[in-house]
Amino acid sequence: MFKSHSLALIFWEYIQATSLVLLTTLVMFLIGHHVLGQAVIALLYLLPIGWSASRWGQWPAACASVVAFLTFNFFFVPPLFTFHVAALQGWLVLVVFLIVAVAMIGRIQAGLDRARAREREAIYLYELSTALMGHRSVDGVAQIVAGNLRQLTQAACVQVAIFHGNVLVSVPASRPVKEKADHLVPITDGPNLIGEIRTWDGENVPTPSDRLLQTFAVQTALALQGASG
Repeated sequence: MFKSHSLALIFWEYIQATSLVLLTTLVMFLIGHHVLGQAVIALLYLLPIGWSASRWGQWPAACASVVAFLTFNFFFVPPLFTFHVAALQGWLVLVVFLIVAVAMIGRIQAGLDRARAREREAIYLYELSTALMGHRSVDGVAQIVAGNLRQLTQAACVQVAIFHGNVLVSVPASRPVKEKADHLVPITDGPNLIGEIRTWDGENVPTPSDRLLQTFAVQTALALQGASG
């Protein structure tokens, strides 16, 4: 039942994206293509496509762009009310419009992905700070940092090494496939190197950003200031 509900919701998103394009087409048709001109019509079609990308995601927006391409051709490119294009200029307008629409969808989707990633990172960093509160054990701090970082990045392996006391925590506990880590971030206390965070990339998962790893290293150093062996 949950799957059916999800499919219905996805279908409804496609319907809404398509409806926005058709509504835009109706408004422009009532105004008249001679009044607007093809350049303005192409720009106005980008509005429902951009809204669909920001509201419902890449694929509903792609559906909207295809519908816009077809309705643009049918209602506003001579000869009207056919899918035949009489002049080369008409083909150029349609092709350029489709390229711009696809590029815009890609840019919007990339921006949304970055925003979601930052939101997810902020939540995990808050959870990390909360989990580290009250821990006075170096082993405990290293275990929490390694576990949280692996959960966030989906890395194949995360190691937190604290040089004082020779603490080494690996999550999972099994030995990494590669001896050399893909990412190595120093943990410092002022000018002093006190440890390292090492990560091995997982399969088919995004590479963790240097900014994220540096933030974890800073949080680890702060937690270790009040920790004891």
